[in-house]
Amino acid sequence: MLVMKKNEEKIKTGWPIPASIKESFVNFCAEVGCIAQEDCAGALLIWQHLPAQIREQARLEAKGIRAIDKKFWKQFSSGVELGLKAQLSIQPQKPEKAK
Repeated sequence: MLVMKKNEEKIKTGWPIPASIKESFVNFCAEVGCIAQEDCAGALLIWQHLPAQIREQARLEAKGIRAIDKKFWKQFSSGVELGLKAQLSIQPQKPEKAK
């Protein structure tokens, strides 16, 4: 019963998405062992935090307009990974409890 209640809270977007983009996303999720619907929700969350220039480039790509070199996306991914590693390395240490 809990699963049904959970599903009632989910919605279908109903947005027109190019078939090639949807297929690419679903295939990617299958390759990395993720659930496409959950990853799509995560992508929508991340989208809100991306710089406007990145969002615009992604929109153009989704429309089939190659605005930048394909290498850029690999470099972008590498840059995000480096940022994550840096963030993890500067996590504040918990202070020791006084005895």
